[in-house]
Amino acid sequence: MLKNLQEYTNNLLNWIEKNGYAGWDPYDVQGSEFYTKYLQSGNRFFHKVGRILINQANFYTPFFIRKILGIKSKINAKAMALLSLSFIKLYQLTKDEKYYKKYNECIEWLLSHNHSKKENTLGWGYPFDWHSLIFIPKETPLCVPTVLVGHALLDEYEKLQNQERKESIIKIKNFLLSLNRTQVYDRICFSYSPIDDYMVINANLYTASFLTRYAVLFDDREVLELARKSRNFAISQQEKDGSWPYWSKLYKVKMKPYVDNYHTGIKLQWLKICNEYDYNEKEKKAIEIGTKYYYENLFTEEGIPKLADNQIYPVDIHGPAQAFVTFNYVGIKEYEEILEKVYNFVNSKMRDKEGFYYYRINKFGHISKIPYLRWAEAWMLYGLVNLIEYKQRKS
Repeated sequence: MLKNLQEYTNNLLNWIEKNGYAGWDPYDVQGSEFYTKYLQSGNRFFHKVGRILINQANFYTPFFIRKILGIKSKINAKAMALLSLSFIKLYQLTKDEKYYKKYNECIEWLLSHNHSKKENTLGWGYPFDWHSLIFIPKETPLCVPTVLVGHALLDEYEKLQNQERKESIIKIKNFLLSLNRTQVYDRICFSYSPIDDYMVINANLYTASFLTRYAVLFDDREVLELARKSRNFAISQQEKDGSWPYWSKLYKVKMKPYVDNYHTGIKLQWLKICNEYDYNEKEKKAIEIGTKYYYENLFTEEGIPKLADNQIYPVDIHGPAQAFVTFNYVGIKEYEEILEKVYNFVNSKMRDKEGFYYYRINKFGHISKIPYLRWAEAWMLYGLVNLIEYKQRKS
């Protein structure tokens, strides 16, 4: 499998090299001028119908709708962050200087495209408007891409002892500490961006993971205490069966409980990283029961990553990509069989002969074959590189 895995990874790397860092995104249609104006037109019924029609067109005719709406491919900071993480890990695994060169290329682009306007901070957002519970304008810095960049820089700083990255790491820390915080007793939940008050558990753990790692490496007790409060909040939101909802039940806008595949994997990944740098027995148990739930409820026996614990389709490329990352970090041998099944599934059903990976498969078997650099290719590269690391460590 390792030889085959390296071949597929190289094919994907070659595809990215050939096509460049600019790409389309599943959400760029919703960020288009037409979509935004349509939402602001006034009639709620037509809004709902229009969104459904546009989203269906986005799935079934993705190239056509982007041509009609004049949507151009763009470089996405989150894609660059994921590529940075992949390249620095590939360099550590192979010692091949070409990967370190690629890593620096991505990092330098990111550092020259800082979206945070606050002094002495670094943060990144998306190159399109984002319609969530509130309207989030393009290039609003968000915790998710910012933390991914931060971990890439910490990888270089920690493993390669590159002191030149220290200033950028501190600026990322400063941005994350500027996010809004919801206080719940002695716990805190960090917001998604500086302009919302969301209580999204995986987003909170993104921030906690970076702050924990930063605090330990830089011996910052004050930041470590904040990170611990954030982690404690996440643990407090875990159900007895080991699952986590996407939104906290404490959020002022009540959401239906939704336990999805890849965000569960993300929570486990970040908690594991936190616990490696700052051990906590309660956190260890949360990881164990969370991983058990993830394995038993979010994959089919055939190795298909389900969208959610009560829904298989659509199968999203994030599922297999995150599974490779999560199980690499969690590293529990009894779950290795599922990795083989997921690997076989994704490469037989969602991989193009050109080397890139497809977006989604719906319940009717239709495959959305448009390559999304941020959503699919960069995530799958990160997943495959983590799977290589897992296999090399095991052997």
